[in-house]
Amino acid sequence: MNKKEQYAETLKALRLQNDFMKEQNTPPLEVLPPEDYSKASFVFSHLRTEIENFEKTLDDTHEISFQLTCFGLSMVMSVTSIGYQNPNLLYFYGTINAQKAQLVQHVNQLNFLILSTKIEDEARPPRRIGFNLPGNAAEAP
Repeated sequence: MNKKEQYAETLKALRLQNDFMKEQNTPPLEVLPPEDYSKASFVFSHLRTEIENFEKTLDDTHEISFQLTCFGLSMVMSVTSIGYQNPNLLYFYGTINAQKAQLVQHVNQLNFLILSTKIEDEARPPRRIGFNLPGNAAEAP
C-alpha cells in the first residue's frame, strides 16, 4: 500500500471514529494532511499549542515550568523559549536553579511534565514562553 492509499484508509477510519464520537457527544478528531510526523516542526507545532493552552489557564502569579527527568534525576526548568531544527531537534531555553540552561532534545526523547509554578518575585510579570522559528532556533534568546 502506498502513502496515498494509507492516507485514504486513515481518513476512512477517522471518519468512522468521528461518527461514533458524535453519537457520544464528544468533539470530532482533527484530520491532518499527510506529512512527516517525525519532523521537529510537526512536534514543535503541537507542543506550542499545548503550552499556549496551558498558559491561558494561569493567573498573574503563576508561570509555566517543566519537570525534567534524566538519568534518575529530577529537576524543574523555567522555560523562556523553545525552538527547533528539522529533522529532529527541539531546543528549550531557560533556567534551572537560577542558572542559565539550554536543553537540546531529540523528538523521540520528549518526556516531561508541564507545571504551574508560583512567581518568586511578585513585582515582575509572569514569564511566558516564546517560540523561535528555524534560522534562530539554535541561538539562545
